[in-house]
Amino acid sequence: MKKTISCFLVAILFECLAVMAQEKWDGSFMALDFERAVTVKTGGGGNCVGSFQRTDAEKKNGQFSGKLNFDFTSSGEVYRNRYVEYQLIPPLGELQAGNRIGMWVKAKGEPYNLRVRIIDRCGETFQSPPLLAGSPAAAWTYVTGLPANSWGHWGGDKNGKIDYPARLIALVIDKTDKSASYQTKGFFYVDDLSFITIGQGEFAGRLTDHAGAALANAEIKVFNEETLIRTIHTDERGMYSLRLPLGTYPVVISKDGYQTQKLEIRITSNSITERNLSLKGE
Repeated sequence: MKKTISCFLVAILFECLAVMAQEKWDGSFMALDFERAVTVKTGGGGNCVGSFQRTDAEKKNGQFSGKLNFDFTSSGEVYRNRYVEYQLIPPLGELQAGNRIGMWVKAKGEPYNLRVRIIDRCGETFQSPPLLAGSPAAAWTYVTGLPANSWGHWGGDKNGKIDYPARLIALVIDKTDKSASYQTKGFFYVDDLSFITIGQGEFAGRLTDHAGAALANAEIKVFNEETLIRTIHTDERGMYSLRLPLGTYPVVISKDGYQTQKLEIRITSNSITERNLSLKGE
């Protein structure tokens, strides 16, 4: 019961924050371009400190970018729990299953890593593997990350699965074993932080019984790995249709009085995956 209430309350918060979303268009979402003021709260672990600036000194597009300052000079020659977090207030966007997180980064300096953190609708936090490591000759580079259940995770309902929609809550610069001995300070630039759908396709068809009669109000559930991402119902003619990001998805179709059917579908760009299906009576 406590998990259900917690998930419900976080979902309500997400609905409220959605009103604050920035410019949106079909297929992608510009979460943060730094052309407007943004609130960022910094914190760190292991005597690591940082700060944030909106700056016009370096930018990939527009007039401004974000400057992530870090100072690891008192971090010691170790890497565990040595990081700076740049918390975005409020959390950004509405990340759906299949969306990638993308941004332009200019990561000059030592080989510290850039990561992202997201929070799902039930309050569980997920942290990406490194998206990019700094280097002395770094130029503007576009990086992306596809959220996955395999990301490090904690808090919330602790089910280890991303319950969509999710929101971007922070960027993180941290040490790894390759940069453990470095005790320096510097900065990374970031610009045009976006959520991206790399193409979509349609899953559609008609559901009948074995005699060919339409099955209305049957439930169709679509999963990303083991995470439920969409639930729809057939109409009075047994028809169904939904759009999904590119990829392969397990699907479960059920209706009272009939045997549940499980299948796998593959969605390809700008095409319709048509499956006319039937259920056997129990």
